[in-house]
Amino acid sequence: MLGDISQYQQLSETQKAEIDELKQTLSRELTKEQPDMKGITDQMVKQALEEQRREFDKERETVQRDLHNRVEKVLKLEMQLDESKDAYRNLEATISRDDLKFKQKAQNLEKNIN
Repeated sequence: MLGDISQYQQLSETQKAEIDELKQTLSRELTKEQPDMKGITDQMVKQALEEQRREFDKERETVQRDLHNRVEKVLKLEMQLDESKDAYRNLEATISRDDLKFKQKAQNLEKNIN
């Protein structure tokens, strides 16, 4: 009987030791399994910022391209306007010279008639 009790005590102590070891293993595994929420959150924020930065860069390039095209168009129109103004001035000057010559001829004819 004493042998049985001592066997049960040894078995009980062995099982308690195993239980303690399992508890320690469980707590180690639980700490390993818990995700690093701060790391995951930081990574998600970085990914979101990178995506927004890419979208911003695309939009900026589009706007810059559009602005560049508009500036080129305005410059072309200004050059055409300058050319048209020069042509108008030349035409006006030609008409004025011809008009002046015509007036002089008319005056000469009037003198000759008188």
